[in-house]
Amino acid sequence: MGKVMKKVTNKYILKARRKRILKKIFIVLILLIIIGAVVINKTDLFIIKKIALEGDKLITGDYIKEKAENLKGLNIFYIDKESIIKDFKRNPYVEELTIKRVYPDELKVNVKEAKGLYYINKGENSYAIVSSNMVFLEEVDSIEDKKLIELRGLDIENLNLGDKVSNEKKIEKIAEDFYDMEQVIEENGEEFSITAVDVSNTSDLKAYIGNIEISLGTYENVFKKMSDAVQIYKNFHVTEKINVGFDGSPDFK
Repeated sequence: MGKVMKKVTNKYILKARRKRILKKIFIVLILLIIIGAVVINKTDLFIIKKIALEGDKLITGDYIKEKAENLKGLNIFYIDKESIIKDFKRNPYVEELTIKRVYPDELKVNVKEAKGLYYINKGENSYAIVSSNMVFLEEVDSIEDKKLIELRGLDIENLNLGDKVSNEKKIEKIAEDFYDMEQVIEENGEEFSITAVDVSNTSDLKAYIGNIEISLGTYENVFKKMSDAVQIYKNFHVTEKINVGFDGSPDFK
């Protein structure tokens, strides 16, 4: 009987001891939370003091730097990254932007800039600069010294900066293919470039190298057809046009 009572007593003692330990742990956790909140809110340990800018800076460098400076003095825990990114991307040239917290007091801002590849002639010395993914980047009064491809056949009369000049998937695909083709031409160090693309009829696409008209037919396989046309332009004496828009041997004169 004595052994049974002792066993029961020990059980209650252990239970009470566990409760005391848990209570102490709970109190310690509460104290740590309070101390943490005080450190975060009442000291400058987590106040942003440094901004590291990474990525593209050619066009947006000053803009990003000015915007980023405004983040200094904020608490690193309380910044709203999504709102900041949205604000930065009001500049159409900011194509992608990421923000990384580096504790205790630094932010890393990485920028990918949109690259102007096309221009649309709006008349009266007004030109819309357009990215390879069809975003209206800016309006300028001169394209001199800018290596851009004229984009014909699109109406952008009522568009604002940052808008897509076309939401048609096939137009975007055409733009991507010509961007890739122009990259290849540059990488090969060629002395010529694509000067214009006419997308007014996607079943009868036209491109131009100088005054040479290139008939590409439909928007399908544009990169392959344009590659063939470039090879013809390089290796034969072409004076007027190249036709690669049909099955069979290309035609040129």
